[in-house]
Amino acid sequence: MGLAPVSILMPGNATAAQLTTCENAVQGKIAWNHKGNKSWNPRNIRKLCKGAHDSTGPARCFKRVMHGGVKRGDGKRWRWRGAIRLCRGARDADARIRCFQGQIAAGIPRKSAINTCRRTGTSRDTAERREQEERRERRCPDRDGDGHEDASCGGDDCDDSNPNRFPGNAEICNDRDEDCNPGTIGRRDRDGDGFIDRACCNPQDDSTIACGKDCDDYNAFLTPGAQICAGSQTVRICGGNSRNCASGHRCIEQPNGTGICIPAVSPRQ
Repeated sequence: MGLAPVSILMPGNATAAQLTTCENAVQGKIAWNHKGNKSWNPRNIRKLCKGAHDSTGPARCFKRVMHGGVKRGDGKRWRWRGAIRLCRGARDADARIRCFQGQIAAGIPRKSAINTCRRTGTSRDTAERREQEERRERRCPDRDGDGHEDASCGGDDCDDSNPNRFPGNAEICNDRDEDCNPGTIGRRDRDGDGFIDRACCNPQDDSTIACGKDCDDYNAFLTPGAQICAGSQTVRICGGNSRNCASGHRCIEQPNGTGICIPAVSPRQ
């Protein structure tokens, strides 16, 4: 003979139909102990389902805790009383279990973790979180999902259409601003001369472009201000303009890559 479903009207906001669904998800379907006994004491079902607005949430939570490998934190198996205390009224079973696991991972004792998480995953908690999310979305969106809200409405995301641009992101040596900070242009200094590669740039608020100063990031001698031969009679200043050698001089490249203007030697007659 099958077990008849238990239908009990509990105080609070839950309806009898909702509680009946919760109870039916437990009685005869989930073992209350580790011996496979699925015949529950109605009083224990009422404890588990009390305050449940998600009709099957407490059942799913209890099943995962007792039989799904959720760790207690002390190396022992769960007992049904502890599992009921943790899962009582859990509208959102996943949220309740995540909360408990986070508490245990942080070193919180099991009983304290249960007490802390008993409000998580309830109908009130879920409704409040949904309301907060809706208020936040109305106030300022995060369209690209990078965790930063659009700067146009008070957030700090300089480009809410690109998830690779947000404050705190690593700045890469290119011509884009990954960290929403025009003052950072990247850190590439391959020759170790203390100057950033001129290929590292960032657009500025005034529409100009700021770049590194190292005109040759493979040669530590070619730092800003150094001269480089740009022709037989022309030198280019690293980080500056070009100029011609004086009359009767020519540019000679040195072993270290720099260039100097020296008097041209006339061929002997």
